[in-house]
Amino acid sequence: MRKEPSIIVSLLTKGAHASEIALDGQSAVSICRRLTRPKEYHAKTEQGQEANKDRVCIDVLEREMRRNPMTGDALFSSPMLADDLPMKLLYLENRVAFARLLFPLEAKLAMEIASAETTAEFADHLASKGSSGNLREVDLNETPIMQKERLSKTVELGKRYFPHCSQVLDKFMEDDLPDLFFLEKGTPEEQKIKRRRFKELKDDVQRAFNKDKAGLHCSGLSSSSSSTTFKDGASVKARNL
Repeated sequence: MRKEPSIIVSLLTKGAHASEIALDGQSAVSICRRLTRPKEYHAKTEQGQEANKDRVCIDVLEREMRRNPMTGDALFSSPMLADDLPMKLLYLENRVAFARLLFPLEAKLAMEIASAETTAEFADHLASKGSSGNLREVDLNETPIMQKERLSKTVELGKRYFPHCSQVLDKFMEDDLPDLFFLEKGTPEEQKIKRRRFKELKDDVQRAFNKDKAGLHCSGLSSSSSSTTFKDGASVKARNL
């Protein structure tokens, strides 16, 4: 890849998308960052001095991606996730799994639109195990890139059509997920704090659902209730981060 600002700007002007992913799972900005030494990127430029081309390339690509904040690597708030395909998949799998747990109807709609409906066998298995079942779909014919694209589309649609639910998921994935895996772990005081935070999360879920439901009604659409029952002390199973 040539790190030449004029070429990158020309391609973007002609319709290229900064969020497109290469065959190895990397975007243009992640490739540029990998090929640029931090010392060069953070080097100060005196007034009138020509800017570092590597930094200009990265800045142009990141600015272009911010114009479409719900596509490509912009779905990931952490720079580490944006550069690591396995971590992207882990994040997306966890996010979609918890979306199905917290907002079952909204998640189902997003998955249907993204052609990511689970198989009948998996759905029966999930129903038989309840909310503690495996919420991840596994397709052995899918490549990691295909899986990432499918899950990314699901998350993108969720952000577009159910923004309040997505905001709750954003906060949950960033702040609460590591602590709420097992409510029974830790000291009695830590368990008490986790239970209190779990109750707050349930309240956030209900408020977010009501807001999005009201928004859909205002748009002339209807939405049945996404009733999800939680039990204090229930464990949420997820792959170790």
